[in-house]
Order: sequence, then C-alpha cells, then structure tokens
Amino acid sequence: MVSADNPEREGKNYLDSKSQQGRYLVKEYIEKALTGGGYVEYTWPKQNSTIPSPKLAKAVMIPDTNWVIATGFYVDELEKP
Repeated sequence: MVSADNPEREGKNYLDSKSQQGRYLVKEYIEKALTGGGYVEYTWPKQNSTIPSPKLAKAVMIPDTNWVIATGFYVDELEKP
C-alpha cells in the first residue's frame, strides 16, 4: 500500500487492518474492484488529527493484472470554495 501523505506506510500489508469504525477498508476496495469497480464511503482522520472526517474513494482493477488501484478524497475538501 502506498500513501502519498504518509510515506512510512509504503510497502506494508494493511489487508487485515481496520478503520476506527471496525471496517476492513482494503478488503472493501478489493471487493469493489473485483465486481467492476466502485465507490467506498467511510470516515478517516486527516493528517495530524484523530477526528474522523467523511471520505469517498473509488477502487478499480487494472485490466490483465491483479492490481487494484484506489484513491479517495475528503468530502469537505470538495465543498471548500
């Protein structure tokens, strides 16, 4: 898993890690990707915060590979002027 805002996460296995709400987000990404791609709504703390904020991510499978790509954004960032 690669995380642009948290480089120490790179190269570590997060398949069985849970969110603060007890969700296996990486498994949800994979499930969405394997069924044609889709969105995952969840909450996650922003960098340097412990307060979960709403996020929306999309996960897709790269054709002819076993690669799943997921990316997301904080909903409130989209709503800023």
